[in-house]
Amino acid sequence: PGNGALTISGSGRVVLTGNNTFAGGITINSQAILTARHAGALGTGGNVTVNGDGTLELDGNLGTIGGGRTLTLNGNGATELLGGGFTSRDVGALRFYNANGGGTNWAGAVTMGTASNIHGDKVTDVLTLSGGVNLNGVGFTIEGPGTLNLTAASTNNGNVVVDFAVLRLSGAGTLNNT
Repeated sequence: PGNGALTISGSGRVVLTGNNTFAGGITINSQAILTARHAGALGTGGNVTVNGDGTLELDGNLGTIGGGRTLTLNGNGATELLGGGFTSRDVGALRFYNANGGGTNWAGAVTMGTASNIHGDKVTDVLTLSGGVNLNGVGFTIEGPGTLNLTAASTNNGNVVVDFAVLRLSGAGTLNNT
């Protein structure tokens, strides 16, 4: 496996569909979208940082990913282009979809670098954050209609807004002074 890192910049979408062996982490910059469609798509190590108005998409039932890694979110996510040149609203710094009743578990820590949006496309889409969430004094908004399941305690204070979504606290899942 290589120690190289992956940096995605500029408008548009990069889709990773296979098992990747780079270990240097991932940075997603403004208006870039990185889509993971395989459990090993994000490489074997290194942290993942989504900078202001970038988006990490988790497409499908990916199982457990992100163990031992920190995912840092910043902002509302990229603006997705629709057919005919129309733009949608921001799609979230973290977006999960096409789980079809299954879901994805991010097992590493999640840190809110700035107030951020997390978006689940369909009522059948589920994302579990099992490594804990550092609200970092800013918090996040979960937009739906997907389900975000927190199974570990959060740290630091921050606002959490549920907007047409489901936020489920289970196991040791707590929100700290929100």
